[in-house]
Amino acid sequence: MKITPKIYIDMNEEFNENGDRVRIEVPTQEAIDKWREWSNNYQWKEEPTERNDIVAQMWAELGIYTFEERVAYRKKYCGL
Repeated sequence: MKITPKIYIDMNEEFNENGDRVRIEVPTQEAIDKWREWSNNYQWKEEPTERNDIVAQMWAELGIYTFEERVAYRKKYCGL
């Protein structure tokens, strides 16, 4: 897919039609091409093999591991 400034202009028009309060700065074709060349040549870093999931750690500290246990806990203590 060829990315052009027209795509950014069309997205801004769609945002405006939808009443969205966001706008995208429209780059030049030269800037788009430069970014695409850079991103194609970038040596992407691999995702870490072990994630630090703070929420999962908190559930584990409570001894709750399954989705069903989490729902039951929320019902009991949070009124959900």
